[in-house]
Amino acid sequence: KGGSDREFLADARKIKNLCRKKKIIFLVNNRLDIVQISGADGLHLGQSDLPLAEARKILGKSKIIGISCRSLKQAKEAESQGADYIAIGPVFPSLTKPGRTQIKPGLIKSIITRVKIPLFVIGGINYSNINKLISYGAKRFAVCRAVCRGKNIQKSARALRGVIYKA
Repeated sequence: KGGSDREFLADARKIKNLCRKKKIIFLVNNRLDIVQISGADGLHLGQSDLPLAEARKILGKSKIIGISCRSLKQAKEAESQGADYIAIGPVFPSLTKPGRTQIKPGLIKSIITRVKIPLFVIGGINYSNINKLISYGAKRFAVCRAVCRGKNIQKSARALRGVIYKA
């Protein structure tokens, strides 16, 4: 989120190329312009960002658009406005979302049963708490610290994936 627009674009292009080689989807947070110019696969929006419906008009159906939600109402609105996925969180205390109130676990079940688009949970997820989220029905996770703070990122990612697949 820091640096100049030129640096951001250069980084986005590099990441896009790396992701394409590995057949990994690359989404950009809150920068529709960078999505368009870099050729990223899609855009992630927050509730106070550009309206989802407007982003969809500009990007069309070929790009993935997801949005962060904090309630069932927001999740239903996102689905009706054409979101491809929603993200909710933080589900646990998180350094990437400091000061944010954690969502209640019941919201995960509520959204899963009432919204048809994919749901990702985010915030403070690690090896010791991911099974709790799985027990609520969560199947998709956005993780930062549990993987990136490990001594070996690849090993950390594989270990976390192993926990998910065992569930």
